[in-house]
Amino acid sequence: MTATVTVIGLGPAGTELSNKEALLAIANHTYRFAHVSDVSEYPVYKILGSDVVVFDHCKKLENTCFAASKRIVEDVIEAALKYERVLYAVPGSPMVAEPTVQQLISDERVKTLVISGVSFTELVWSKLGIDPAAEGVRIVDACRLIEQPTLIEGSVLILGVDTPDLFREVSLLLESRVDEVTVLQRLGTDTERIESVTCDNLLSKFTPDSFTTFYLSCSTSSVAFEIQSFVDLVAFLRSECPWDSQQTHSSLKPYLLEEAYEVLETLDELNEDTGDGFQALEEELGDLLFQIAFHAQIAADNQMFDLVDVVRGICEKLRKRHPHVFSLNNSDEEIDTSRLLEQWEKIKREEKKRVSVLDGIPRVLPSLLTAQKIVRRAESIGITLSNEKKSVLLIPESEQGFGDTLMSIVDWGRELGYDAENSLRSAIARFSLVIQAVERLADQKGIDLITANEKIRSQVFAEALSSSDLRETFGRGG
Repeated sequence: MTATVTVIGLGPAGTELSNKEALLAIANHTYRFAHVSDVSEYPVYKILGSDVVVFDHCKKLENTCFAASKRIVEDVIEAALKYERVLYAVPGSPMVAEPTVQQLISDERVKTLVISGVSFTELVWSKLGIDPAAEGVRIVDACRLIEQPTLIEGSVLILGVDTPDLFREVSLLLESRVDEVTVLQRLGTDTERIESVTCDNLLSKFTPDSFTTFYLSCSTSSVAFEIQSFVDLVAFLRSECPWDSQQTHSSLKPYLLEEAYEVLETLDELNEDTGDGFQALEEELGDLLFQIAFHAQIAADNQMFDLVDVVRGICEKLRKRHPHVFSLNNSDEEIDTSRLLEQWEKIKREEKKRVSVLDGIPRVLPSLLTAQKIVRRAESIGITLSNEKKSVLLIPESEQGFGDTLMSIVDWGRELGYDAENSLRSAIARFSLVIQAVERLADQKGIDLITANEKIRSQVFAEALSSSDLRETFGRGG
């Protein structure tokens, strides 16, 4: 017999708002579970009986809401597999802001039956006197809001602010973004409370319970809003600008490469300690994003795909390639991070049906980056460069030998934890400092280095190199 989980929605308050089908399901199940912090806070939970198992411990044991939801789902499924059929009760409607129900539905280990209930939001609209459709209200679970603060845009109803930690985190988040919020507590009961306060008073004036809800209306733009505005602008330019309308995927290739290298240049100049360079990085990332959106718009014009497809595809890919993060069946054992790269490459080979670990390395990559990818992928199947080649760097006698030496240096650096591309770029930057110092000194002395003889050039170079700044620069790596 297939293990069955019957999910019921108990409605938002007393039994008068619970439907008959849910009440019948309660009577027909011996093993009952409930997702709520405290059964005593809402009278409807009394009908579940004194032997109901309440999942109030999960959020206390787990560090994140996602982990708590996984724990609850696993406990319910474990009980279903043991007893064959169990009841799982949630407040309001099972299909509104209840991630555990969605996880149960998608889990193939059990059959999930859902009995609907009156949503808690029905009371909210009535108490606030608003039409959610007219206001364009976004309904967000508090746990999801903590992970995605950009969901705070326009009118928002935040459900499930039901623990002190969540209440504090959401309150601090709102304090930095909006001025006022309406707090709704215990709607439909004798102790109902609805009050609008400034966000800096939330922590001092309220104590969270299982059914604390926030309602707010603000003008802060979300990522989704800004991205959509950007996509609309790119589409407009594509249709109205003569130059933009003539571009193709091929004609844009040089610009994509150029913008990528400009991002790399800003990263080289970025100082994360002082904050210098972040404004330049922001600008260059925008230029690179424009190239991505431009290619997506050209594809959309040809009815191939659009930016939504691109984003959906990368989200799906990242979830598939991180089973250690998203799988509900993972154990609590510590993950061996050294094997994650091997797992990543294995999943990629299966997805793309690649025969060789070398398949998929772009031919246009710089040679050093290609070398790094090759030695890393080779290592994933147990192939490494010989230690003999890395132990002694002999003077190469041919171009082939020189290439072998470069490969050995790349792999040697990888084993030491150095990135060949970054190391070479750093060396180039240091060498550029020397060139500039020599040129400045020659200019001060009135020497034309192009026409000067070798002796004078050597003297200028030696004098420039003797400066404390250059000695320190070359002492660190040159």
